[in-house]
Amino acid sequence: ATRCIVPGERRPWRRRHCFQGVCRTLCCTTTIKVTNTPALTIITPTPTPTNQPSSQPPPEYPYHDAMTEDPPRRGVVMQHQVSWSVPFPDYAPVDYTAPFVLTAEWADPAEYAFINFNEAGRETYFPPLKLNDLNCPINPFGRTGMTGRGTLGKWGVNHAVDPIVTRWKRNAQGDIVYRDNKKVLEFVAIRRRQGLHEWAIPGGFVEKGQTLSQTLKREFMEEAMREEGMSEEERRHAGEMVDELFENGELVKNAYCRDPRNTDNAWIETQAWHFHDDSGLGVGKFRLQAGDDAINVKWRMVHRYQTLFASHVDFISLVAHKMDAFW
Repeated sequence: ATRCIVPGERRPWRRRHCFQGVCRTLCCTTTIKVTNTPALTIITPTPTPTNQPSSQPPPEYPYHDAMTEDPPRRGVVMQHQVSWSVPFPDYAPVDYTAPFVLTAEWADPAEYAFINFNEAGRETYFPPLKLNDLNCPINPFGRTGMTGRGTLGKWGVNHAVDPIVTRWKRNAQGDIVYRDNKKVLEFVAIRRRQGLHEWAIPGGFVEKGQTLSQTLKREFMEEAMREEGMSEEERRHAGEMVDELFENGELVKNAYCRDPRNTDNAWIETQAWHFHDDSGLGVGKFRLQAGDDAINVKWRMVHRYQTLFASHVDFISLVAHKMDAFW
């Protein structure tokens, strides 16, 4: 039988002492202390990360490209300090708006005092929108460690859309694949060119003067079905398929995006929409091509262990459960 030996002891422990030490470790402590003997430290493994994003903001602004040279580090905000309802007298956010935002035609002016934040197109999905004494919007979901707009164009809500396009996964014979007696879904995913190159749902911001439907189709075509290299006939056919698919979408969720670009005064809210090609003979068979904002695009299997950008895994989960698909 194996015996426990404590360094420095001439005589081995008896099995009873070993058993008692193990029991004490499992019950209440990470250190076994024995009289007149060195302490034996039990190393606890690091927990496996989950796909549930933390509400704690990232330590520094995420992008390191030519548009955001030397981005500043955010003020430190622990997870329990994110909520505005928690007193935080030493809160010291850094103020930052990227230089390119200050000169962009599509962005708000630097002065926000005269902006009507209740006009159409600026409304939040989580009313009422709160303003500080200077008429500056306040992020309803808490502190981020940064004031200003960062790389976001609008003060307050920046509206986005995320089209979730799915099909059933099929084998070489064309039969639907099952796991745990449930059909397996696939969705169109892009790998983002910016930031940490995470996989994500295609999507983008709603531009002024565009309808929600127009934005959904535009973003999907730009990021997942780039027309470069297509013939005129292929372009026409692709457009027709996307138009047909996007006629029957279903709203998945109005959501606050847990996005690394959010600040205390500018944040992203999105509408996630689901479009399903049940037969797989429409968009499901079309050749995907990554657009300028992506470095890759492909059909990815839907499952619970994938890691996606921002809140996207939450949206995929909702779709999988709605479709009673494998998760």
